[in-house]
Amino acid sequence: MRPGLLARTVVVTLVAVLAATLGDIFLSMAMKSVGEVQVDSLSSLFKTGLRVFGSARVWLAIALLFTHFLLWLAVLSWADLSLAFPLKASNYVFNAVLAGALLQEEVTLWRWLGTLVVAFGVLLVSLSAQQPASEPARSSLASAD
Repeated sequence: MRPGLLARTVVVTLVAVLAATLGDIFLSMAMKSVGEVQVDSLSSLFKTGLRVFGSARVWLAIALLFTHFLLWLAVLSWADLSLAFPLKASNYVFNAVLAGALLQEEVTLWRWLGTLVVAFGVLLVSLSAQQPASEPARSSLASAD
């Protein structure tokens, strides 16, 4: 992958992931204020829907998640999925940091260790994209001659 294309892929994917993470944060805030959703009847579901979609935070979350979707479409138009998709795992790092900071959630040591394992995997995938391409490997699904 060309160096400029790799940088563009990483930057746009990280912006997309940050938009998705903030969207999830605002959605969580909104749903905590709405309260636990009970699906007892069609009437209660309708009333809950009115409360949910009456929340400005829900609409902000939808806008952020839609922004993520549009940016992700752009990334997929030029980047290999095998590179771009693992970069989306940086969402775990953003989520842990922002859930602790903005939602006052307790992010335990075990959650941080899991997050660091994922972050290390993202780093490995990113570094692999900088390696020169070699001969294509034979697919294990290819038929034998």
